[in-house]
Amino acid sequence: MAYFYEVSFDLDKNEVDELEMGHSLQRVLGFLKVNLPGQTGHVTSSAMYSVDDAEKTRVVFVSEWNTWEDVVNHCESALLEDKVITEFGPHITPDRLVHRFYAEVGTESY
Repeated sequence: MAYFYEVSFDLDKNEVDELEMGHSLQRVLGFLKVNLPGQTGHVTSSAMYSVDDAEKTRVVFVSEWNTWEDVVNHCESALLEDKVITEFGPHITPDRLVHRFYAEVGTESY
């Protein structure tokens, strides 16, 4: 059964350049994609951003996990996306983050 952890936040139009190659936010998201596979139960991760609003851009990072226990352990780790993004991301404060947990449809509940 797959479980997903999502963290998202909005960037104003004057912050969007932080997603460009080599800028700090892009490096932070890349760091997560490279380092999360070392955690037990990690399946894959994706970083994406919205393209439908010229005034603000929603950045979404989703990680997939094998079991609910893997998600819980990840949430207690130093690599939790919330911690990494707020510590190293440019001016991304915890109050800007929205996080959600998902389970794959058609599977048993945790």
